[in-house]
Amino acid sequence: MQIVEAAAVAGSAVHEVRSAPGKRKAPYVVLDQQGVLVVYKPPHWTMTTTMEMPRNTSVQAWLGDSFGNFYPYLQQDPLQAGLVQRLDVETSGPVVVATRPDTFRKVGFNSKK
Repeated sequence: MQIVEAAAVAGSAVHEVRSAPGKRKAPYVVLDQQGVLVVYKPPHWTMTTTMEMPRNTSVQAWLGDSFGNFYPYLQQDPLQAGLVQRLDVETSGPVVVATRPDTFRKVGFNSKK
């Protein structure tokens, strides 16, 4: 749920709208099949490319912590964590994650065609 504030500017039809995220939902797995995870990324979770990422909202950290024991490939490179693509921090949606090096090469290569 989002909190939205709107204020009318006196004498005009212009409105200022500010939005603040509600409770952060954790990512979750939509599909786990043949070396590929499809993960739903909620808004405001990061998919950064630096080690200076906020761990509590990092998709890579969540993948490593949640699935690293089952899929060791996700912990080999903590910045990549098997991610085949990234979404902006404000964007929510499905993200493809390879759980094995061979599927990372296949899925990553095929997505560039």
